[in-house]
Amino acid sequence: MKKIENYTVVPESNQHQEIKILLVDDQSFARRFISKQIETVNHLRIIGMAGNGQEAIAMVESLQPDVVLIDLEMPEMDGVTAIEIIVERFPGCKVLVLSSHEDEQYVQMPYLLGRQAIYSKEVQHKS
Repeated sequence: MKKIENYTVVPESNQHQEIKILLVDDQSFARRFISKQIETVNHLRIIGMAGNGQEAIAMVESLQPDVVLIDLEMPEMDGVTAIEIIVERFPGCKVLVLSSHEDEQYVQMPYLLGRQAIYSKEVQHKS
């Protein structure tokens, strides 16, 4: 198996297999920006976008993504609650967390939920 940050993503025999991603963020601008960045990688494909945790769970069930890229703070159902449900109901689906929070409470939350990666939404500007 090929590992990324201790996270198995694709078996070596299927290295060029397409990875289906569900993007979950309540900010439409963030969804569009992140989607455009992901789509530049040949074997990654956004198969759906959701604006809250409730939509995410329904879309995981219907679209069966390989990976859910999810924000923590959203209306209606937050990412933490959605992650708990997704992990329990869809154990084959990998969950990666997106967050603009640097607060230790938010940074530690995905690890406590069994997720192994968290990515910052912050854009690094070159001086």
